[in-house]
Amino acid sequence: METKFKDFIYIRPDIETIKKSTELLLNDFNNAENGEIQFEILKKINDLRSDFDTMSRIASIRYTINTHDEFYSSEHDYFDDIGPVYSGLINKIYRSLTESPYRETLEKKCGKQLFDVAEIVLKTFSDEVIDDLKKENQLTTKYVRLVASAKINFEGEERNLAGLSLYMESENRDVRKSAYDAKWSFLRSTKMKLIQFMMSL
Repeated sequence: METKFKDFIYIRPDIETIKKSTELLLNDFNNAENGEIQFEILKKINDLRSDFDTMSRIASIRYTINTHDEFYSSEHDYFDDIGPVYSGLINKIYRSLTESPYRETLEKKCGKQLFDVAEIVLKTFSDEVIDDLKKENQLTTKYVRLVASAKINFEGEERNLAGLSLYMESENRDVRKSAYDAKWSFLRSTKMKLIQFMMSL
């Protein structure tokens, strides 16, 4: 019987536990005697990553479905905070992978594309930007919440941006103009709130 998304079990992944487990496996990986052993260790590392990514996706989708859900709003904030730390951990994995003395064996088993991706990531990520990435995540989430919370009075009713878009496509030019004016008025006020938020970081 097919499992429905609403029935998926969500458990917050503990980043410290993931870090410790991954670093222990990486130590074994770096000290492995051949590529076969490294490949088996890599599968265990990928299992950890898969579990983390699954929980992250579940939390993100459920938050997107209802940005007012307090529990998944909190979980979304949690992933915003630990996401850059997790990226730093992936960076360590990719570095060990690309520096492996048994790279040829691993490329045959995993495919060359994995190594191409790893090398690109290593060129574009640094632990020095982790704090900046956290702030970027916070700002992005703040913007999404502000837009999602839109309550715009238009033609005697309170509407969100999706409801307003119907009037922005109206055949009546005056209605379209009024709808666009209402939209941009909201976005201008949202921009001021974002500026205030950025100054508080």
